[in-house]
Amino acid sequence: MTVKGKKFNLLLILLACPFAITQGRVVFYTGLAEVGFTTALASWIAQYIKILFFPLFSKASKGSATSWSMSIIPFLLFFFFILNLNAQKLKSKTFQPTDEMLKIIKNDLKTIKNGWLNHDFSITIKEDLMHPKIIDLAGGKEALIENTQLEMQAMGNFTIDNVIIEEPKDFTIYNNIIYGIVPFKLTMNFDGTSVSSSAYLLVLSENQGKKFYYLDSNGLKNPLIEDLFPDIKIAAKLPQ
Repeated sequence: MTVKGKKFNLLLILLACPFAITQGRVVFYTGLAEVGFTTALASWIAQYIKILFFPLFSKASKGSATSWSMSIIPFLLFFFFILNLNAQKLKSKTFQPTDEMLKIIKNDLKTIKNGWLNHDFSITIKEDLMHPKIIDLAGGKEALIENTQLEMQAMGNFTIDNVIIEEPKDFTIYNNIIYGIVPFKLTMNFDGTSVSSSAYLLVLSENQGKKFYYLDSNGLKNPLIEDLFPDIKIAAKLPQ
């Protein structure tokens, strides 16, 4: 291989480093977002890069160098336009829910609170407040309710002394899905021993706020749930 060829291959390697091929897509990683390109577009870019940068390693005349510098300008403008367009699309934005949305959420939270106070931790399943993906993963509505009740029985005798559900906050929107956070605190009594725990519910709407689902923060740690909702970590403002 000639020195010129080695230099050109080195350049291609350096240019290719930021790219990763996964599931038939070529994803360009930046510090802000992952910008997806189809394989066809990526191939076109690679060919264009080869055409544009090859003169750097050839004995080009001044005229060809000038021609090269002029031809790269529209490519760079197009490339950064696409990059910025995708970054804006994939970056979550702060969202202000309407009064009607907040009314729906607060009514749902009232239902959840009353269920918890009555030891009904399957209330979100019964009232269709749990995302269908989770219900399907668990084998259906009836199976999930039964498993939840068995888990509560395994905890032994306890009472719910208090449930504090705070105001929903930290709303964002990402890929047309609305996310929000609802902190809560449970005070439980186990044979005279009072135990308090703080957590949060992740609020999620996929139809512009007409219907909301609620995911417990403890469940979000489950790898299976992470697979169902891969965007949550970059889309929602999850408490640390």
